[in-house]
Order: sequence, then structure tokens, then C-alpha cells
Amino acid sequence: MQAIQPVRTVHQPQIKQRHHPRRLAVQHRRSQRHRAIALEASIKLATNVMLSVCVLSAFVQILPHYRSTEEKLSQIQSEVKLTRERVASEQADFNRHFDPQQTSSIMQEYSNRVAPGQRQVIWLEDYTTEQPESEEGSEYLGLGWN
Repeated sequence: MQAIQPVRTVHQPQIKQRHHPRRLAVQHRRSQRHRAIALEASIKLATNVMLSVCVLSAFVQILPHYRSTEEKLSQIQSEVKLTRERVASEQADFNRHFDPQQTSSIMQEYSNRVAPGQRQVIWLEDYTTEQPESEEGSEYLGLGWN
């Protein structure tokens, strides 16, 4: 019996794993729920990205139009300001022309007639830029007289 004996391998009985159908179904449902949530989140994200791109492209297209409109508005506002000033001046002039107390002064402006108590002064030359040399006994007053 000293001969070599064949090696016997002991086969252990395999334990059959019981498949729990409930667990598999629950895990399958959970994975499907997670996939659905992930799919929904991905669709929402893609939609929001597309909307953001559309909004940005619209903004880029509208920006030059907005700037030109702002420039036109500022020009119109400056013209309105000048027109208001002119209207205020014309209104004051209109009120002055129809003021009965200033009738005589307006008539003097538009005609050569002078009130009897006034003297008319006519300037012949501009003496402010050039002053003639004064003679020895007279003083120059700047009024054209020596």
C-alpha cells in the first residue's frame, strides 16, 4: 500500500444561492428610477442650456440696436432742450410785445423816434481798442471827446 494513490479531491457541495425575486425586482426598479431621474435631469439641463444660448444670441443681436436707439434719443433730447429754450425766449418776447406798459419802449426799438425827454446817442467808432494820444491840457475820457 505504499503505492501512490490517486489524489482525491474533496468536492464540497456547492451551495446554491437563492435568488430572491423580490430583491432583484426592487433593485431593478431602483435602478430604473435612478435612470429616469438622471434622464430627466439631463433633459432639463440640455433645455436650459439651449434656452441660455438663445437668450445670449438674442441679446447680442439687440445690443447694437439698443445703442443706436440710445444715441438717437440723446440727440432728440438735446434738440428738445434747444427748442424749449427757443420757445421760452419767444414766449418772453411775445409777452413783452403785448405788455401795455412796454409799448413805448418797443415802438422806440422798431422806429427812429425818440421820446421827447431822451437824447439819442450814436457811436461812430469803437474807442475801446484804440486810444488817441491826448494833447497837453486835455484829458481823454474815452467817449470820443478831447
